[in-house]
Amino acid sequence: MLIRIGIAARLKGVSPSTLRRWEKEEKMQPAGRTRGGHRGYKLIELVGEEERREKQQCAKVVIGYARVSASKQKKELEKQQKQMRTFASKQGWEVKKVFTDIASRMNEKRKG
Repeated sequence: MLIRIGIAARLKGVSPSTLRRWEKEEKMQPAGRTRGGHRGYKLIELVGEEERREKQQCAKVVIGYARVSASKQKKELEKQQKQMRTFASKQGWEVKKVFTDIASRMNEKRKG
């Protein structure tokens, strides 16, 4: 599974333009591109050495994504996050980060 450049940048703690520059400098390459030419990154390649060591010690690290289509659904967004954390906990996984979005449809030009 490939993740979008915005999420990859957040995980690395840099801006999307930095990832583009790293690609030109051959420091970090995307794993692939969509038909539309958008960069895609493998999550495992973005995870640092500390997280890799945790994984080797049988600790599962989870990154979640929750989305609703309107700001009046914020309670539903919170509910989704709670359900994710509960499920992960029951599986013995650690939720490292949950990304949230309030948007009515897919939009690659949306900030962040």
